[in-house]
Amino acid sequence: MEGEKLLREYQVELVRKEISSKFKNLNRMLRVEEVAEYLGVEKRTVRKWCRIGMIEAVKLGKEWRIPVNSLINFLVERMS
Repeated sequence: MEGEKLLREYQVELVRKEISSKFKNLNRMLRVEEVAEYLGVEKRTVRKWCRIGMIEAVKLGKEWRIPVNSLINFLVERMS
């Protein structure tokens, strides 16, 4: 169990460093377009992930916003 926890913490740190090199402010909210471009997927895929709760996001009017930490968590979960 302790080894799994350390591995997860290491994965989070690696992803956090990668994300912070792309998105300088880790406290900001990302647009669907930014996430789609970063992940190399279609915008509609990111919107679907937001809608079904695969990635934590906030809907502001008609637009989704994804906190950087949500993107980090999303990526780390897929690494496991």
